[in-house]
Amino acid sequence: MSRFVLTTLIVLFYNPVYGSLEIPTNNFSECVKKVMASVFDESSTLVFLFDKSSDLFTTNLTSNPYVTIDISKPTINTQGYVHHYILNIDRAEFLYNAIRHLRNNKIGKTHISTLRNFLIITSSKNVSKIFEYLWQQQIYNIVILEARTFNSIIHQSDPCSPQNNCGKKAVAINSYSCDFLKPITFKRTNMSGCIMWFLYTDDFYSCTLPSRKIINYFLQLFSLHLNVTVNHHRITNSTNVYTYYKLSRSGTICFLGANAPTTGYQSTDRYYTHTLVWIVPQPKEMSSVEALVHIFKFEVWIFVILSTIFTIFVWWIISSIVNKKNVVESFSNIAIQLISVSIWGIISKVPKNKTLKFIFIIYVIYVVHIQTAFTSGLIKALTMPLYDQGIEDINDLVNSKLPIYIKPYTEHYLLTDSNSSIINAIKSNLVTIKSHNNHELREIGTFRNCSGLITEQLLIKMENLSSTVHVIRDQSLLRRVDEVFKIEYTNYFLQNINNLIRTITETGIMNKLWDDTSIEVFGHRERKLAPQVSVASMSRFVLTTLIVLFYNPVYGSLEIPTNNFSECVKKVMAFVFDESSTLAYLYDKPSDWFTTNLTSNPYVTIDIRKPTINTQGYVHHYILNTDRADFVYYTIKRLKLNKIGKTHISTLRNFLIITSSKNVSKIFEYLWQETIYNVVILEARTFNSIIHQSDPCSPQNNCGKKAVAINSYSCDFLKPITFKRTNMSGCIMWFLYTDAYFSNLLPSRKTINYLLELFSLHLNVTVNHHRITNSTNVFTYYKLSRSGTICYLGANAPTTTGYQSTDRFYTHTLVWIVPQPKEMSSVEALVHIFKFEVWIFVILSTIFTIFVWWIISSIVNKKNFVESFSNIAIQLISVSIWGIISKVPKNKTLKFIFIIYVIYVVHIQTAFTSGLIKALTMPLYDQGIEDINDLVNSKLPIYIKPYTEHYLLTDRNSSIINAIKSNLVTIKSYDNHELREIGTFRNCSGLVTEQLLIKMENLSSTVHVIRDQSLLRRVDEVFEIDYASYFLQNINNLIRTTTESGLMNKLWTDTHVEIFGHGETKLAPQGAKVLTVKHLRIVFVILLVGLFLSIVIFCGELISASGAINKFCINRFFKR
Repeated sequence: MSRFVLTTLIVLFYNPVYGSLEIPTNNFSECVKKVMASVFDESSTLVFLFDKSSDLFTTNLTSNPYVTIDISKPTINTQGYVHHYILNIDRAEFLYNAIRHLRNNKIGKTHISTLRNFLIITSSKNVSKIFEYLWQQQIYNIVILEARTFNSIIHQSDPCSPQNNCGKKAVAINSYSCDFLKPITFKRTNMSGCIMWFLYTDDFYSCTLPSRKIINYFLQLFSLHLNVTVNHHRITNSTNVYTYYKLSRSGTICFLGANAPTTGYQSTDRYYTHTLVWIVPQPKEMSSVEALVHIFKFEVWIFVILSTIFTIFVWWIISSIVNKKNVVESFSNIAIQLISVSIWGIISKVPKNKTLKFIFIIYVIYVVHIQTAFTSGLIKALTMPLYDQGIEDINDLVNSKLPIYIKPYTEHYLLTDSNSSIINAIKSNLVTIKSHNNHELREIGTFRNCSGLITEQLLIKMENLSSTVHVIRDQSLLRRVDEVFKIEYTNYFLQNINNLIRTITETGIMNKLWDDTSIEVFGHRERKLAPQVSVASMSRFVLTTLIVLFYNPVYGSLEIPTNNFSECVKKVMAFVFDESSTLAYLYDKPSDWFTTNLTSNPYVTIDIRKPTINTQGYVHHYILNTDRADFVYYTIKRLKLNKIGKTHISTLRNFLIITSSKNVSKIFEYLWQETIYNVVILEARTFNSIIHQSDPCSPQNNCGKKAVAINSYSCDFLKPITFKRTNMSGCIMWFLYTDAYFSNLLPSRKTINYLLELFSLHLNVTVNHHRITNSTNVFTYYKLSRSGTICYLGANAPTTTGYQSTDRFYTHTLVWIVPQPKEMSSVEALVHIFKFEVWIFVILSTIFTIFVWWIISSIVNKKNFVESFSNIAIQLISVSIWGIISKVPKNKTLKFIFIIYVIYVVHIQTAFTSGLIKALTMPLYDQGIEDINDLVNSKLPIYIKPYTEHYLLTDRNSSIINAIKSNLVTIKSYDNHELREIGTFRNCSGLVTEQLLIKMENLSSTVHVIRDQSLLRRVDEVFEIDYASYFLQNINNLIRTTTESGLMNKLWTDTHVEIFGHGETKLAPQGAKVLTVKHLRIVFVILLVGLFLSIVIFCGELISASGAINKFCINRFFKR
C-alpha cells in the first residue's frame, strides 16, 4: 500500500497522467479470446507482430503455439511453422511497416497467401482503408477487431463482393458486435466476375498436350462454376515486366504448365499425368543365318552332334558284343535304326506294306514334329523377324553418345543428382528443340543418328507419322510429369479451382475427355511395336525344316508363354497394383522381365547382380519372374544390402512372384521371415495358371512361422486381391519399457495401458511387456523381434534404425522456464509507472500554463504582479483538482457537496475506469529474462530431459541455436535435486513440456515462462514399431479413432488431474492477481486524503476571498 500513498498527491494533481494507462477490460479480453478461437484452429501456430512490448498483451489469451516477431529487427529463423498473423495496431504506420517487414524477410515470400489468416486489433474506425491496403498487398483472409471499452466491433469484408469491385474498394463491410459473434469463415464460391488472365504463346497449343479443346474446357468450367471472367492474353518475346505487372493488378494471372519450378506461382492439382519414354535408334534386323545362330546356340549344336554320336557308339558296341557281326555293317545298321527311331518311329515294326508304311510315316511327321512345333511356339519364333541387341537400356544409350532431342523444360524432369555420372552424361547429350513437328520429327522417326525423350502421348503421334520406334520405358532417372495450371501465389481462386479439378478427375470425365481428344488429334492408340509376318520372313523356317525334323528334343525346350498366360499376368497385376504405382522388375537375366509390356504402370528394372545406382522413393512394388527358388532368396538378400531395400520393403510394398515352382509354401515362409507379407505367387502353367495367397496372421500359419493355410485358385476364377488384416489371431506384440519410463514421461501409465488394451481388444493382439535395462543386449532384441513385433513409447525424435512412428496420439508444447524476476520496491514501482518524462511534462506544462494566464491577467487587470500570480496559481489548481468552485453559490453546504462530488466522479471513478488502482495494487517486477535473446545473454545452464535436444532446430548458421546448445545440461529426472533448483530459479533455467510445468508449479513456487516456439519443433507422442510390421496400419486406424472422437483428450486431461491436480498455472509475474476486500483499503485512503486536501484548499480559498492572505504576503514582501 505504501507506493499508492506516496503517489496520491500526484495522481490527484494531474488527472491526464493516468488517463493514458489503458488496460483492456475483461469484456474486451473475452472478446479477443472468442475471435481468436473462431479465426484460428487449435493446431495453428500464431505469429504476433510488434514493435513495442505493449502490443503483445493478447499472447496470454490463447493456448495455441505462437511466436513473436519484432519488426524493428531482422527475422532470424523462417521455418515452416508460421501459419497465421496477429497485429495489435494503434498507429497506421505500424501496419505498413509490419507488411513491409514480412515482404522483405524470407518469412513473407511464401507464407502470406490465401491460406494465412490475419487478425487486426485496432482502435481506428477507418477500417475500410485497412481492408483496401491489405487487399492491395494480396492479403484476403482478414478479420478486424475494433477495440472499444464496452462493446467491441468485428469487421469482415469479401474482396469478391460485387460492391467491393474485386478488392479495389472496401464498401461492403460486414460489421457486428462481439456479443453476437458468429462462426468466421473465408470460403469464396462466387468470384463476382473478377478477371483471370490466361497467358498463352503462339505455338502453345500445337506443341503441348493437352490440346486446345481440353484447355478451353477447363477455362469454361472456371468461368461457369466460379463466375470468373476469363480473358486471354498472348505472350511474345517482346512482352515486358510492366505488362505482367498491369495484368496482375487488374486480375489473376494463370497459364498452362507442368510440375516444374516457377518463381512466384503455385501449381493447381494435376489433371493429367504424362509418362516420359526414351526413344532410340531401331535395332538392325538379323538375316536368316544370324537368326538360326541366335536361336540354336553353338553349344546346342555341339550337344546334338556329340549326344547323337555317343548314342550310336554305345549301341554299336553293345550290338557288336552281342551279335558279333561285321563291325562296319553293324555300325551302319545301328546308325540307321537310331535315326529311324528319332524321326520316323520304329518303322521296322510296321507290317511290310507300302501303303501302311507311308500312312505311318505321315502320321509320325504330323503328330510328333509339326504338332509339337506349333504347340511349343517354335514356328512363331522362327517366322518373326529378329533384331540385334542395339540400345536396350540407359547405359547403352549413354555409351552410344547419341544426341537426345527434348522439348523445352523437359530437362527439369531429370533427377538432379550431381554425383551421378549417368545423369551428367545424359545432360551433356541433350539437345532442346522448339517443335517435334518439323525436321527433328523426321529424324527421330527414322532414327538414323539421334534419340529422344518424349511423352507417351507424343510417341503415339510419332508412330502414326513415321516408322515404328524402339522404346525404353525406364523411369529410374525421371520425375513424374504432371499437367497443371500455374496461378499466382497469393490468389484466392486456387482452392476453388482445385476442387473443380478434383471433381473432374475423380469422376473419370478427364480421362474420357483426354482419350477422345487424343484420338481426334493423333488417331487411335494402336501402336505397331512389331513388324507383321510376311512371306519373306517365312524363308528362315524353310531353311531350318530339316534340322527341326532331325532332332525333336532340340526345340522341345523352347517354351514361350501362351496368350492365356499373358492375359492371366495382366489381370493379376491389375488387381495387385494400382495404376499410379511404380513397379520394380527384379532380374538377373533380361528374359526374366518379359512382363514389362503387360502393364501401363511406370516401372524400373533392377539387375540384382549390379549395385543400385539410384534409390529414389519412386520404387513402390516389386515383381520377380523366376523358375529358380534360389533366385528369390538371392534377390531379397541383394535388396537388403542395397539402400533401396532398407525402407521400401515393408507392409506397404506388394510382391508378385511369377514362378513355375510348385513348392510355394517355402517361398511364403522365407518372405515372412524377411518381414515381407504382401505376397502373391502366380504359378505359371501352360493352360491353367494358379494364384496363391496366404495370410501370416491366419491361425493355422502360427503368426507367419509356417505356411499351411494357403488360398489357391485358378486364374479363370480370379477375384479381387487385398492385403487387409483386421484380426491378428493373438500374435505377439512386445511393449518395451524402462524402470523410469512411467514416472518421468507423460502420458502416464493409465494412458499407455488404455491404448495397449485397445490394441489387444480390437486387433486380437497379445501384448507382452518386457523391461529394458542397461544390460539388455542385441541378442535379446533379436529374439523378441523373431517371436513378435517390437513396440515402445516414443516421440517424433529421430528413431532407432528399423522403426517407424505411428500417428500421434497427443502433442506437447515445450516452454522455456527462467529465473523469476525480482519484485520492485514501492519507489521503483512509481518510477516505472510514472516515467521521468511524464514528471517533467507535468511540471513544465503546469508552470507554463500559470505563467501564460498570469501574463494575460497582468496585462488586462493591471493588478499587483505578486498578488496576480498567487491568484492565478490558486485558480489553476482549483480548476484542475476541484472544478470551478468559485462558480458555486456562496453556501458552505453546497460547496462541500460539490467538492465531494468532484473527488468521486473526476478522480476516484477515473482511477477505477482507467485501471490505475489495479496497476498500483499489482506487484511489479524488473525486466529479468523476457525472451530467448535474454536467456542466451544470461548464460544460465538449461536443464533438459534426455532427447529434448532433438526438438531444437538444427540451423548450424544460427548463433542463437548454437549458444543455447552450448548451455544445455541433460538430467535423468526432474524429481530430484534439479527439480528443487528449477523450482527456486536461483542459478538455472529449463526447457520442459507444458504438462510437466503443471507438475512443477504444484511442487514449487510460481515460475516465469517464455512461450516462444520459434526455435522448437512440435513434440508428438507416438509409438515406435518395427518397420515391416503388419500391425501398423490397424494401430494407426485405432489411434485416429480415439483422437478424432475426443476420447484421447478426455483421458489425457483426466489422467493429469489425477496425478498433478488441476492444471491451473500460477503465472502471477505475467498476469493479474484477483482483487480482495483487503485491496479496497486504497479506495478509503483516496477518499480520506482527497477530503483532507479539499478542506485545506477550501479554507485557503476562504482566507484568500477575505483578503487576509494577500495583505499578509504584501506586508512580508515590503518588510524585506
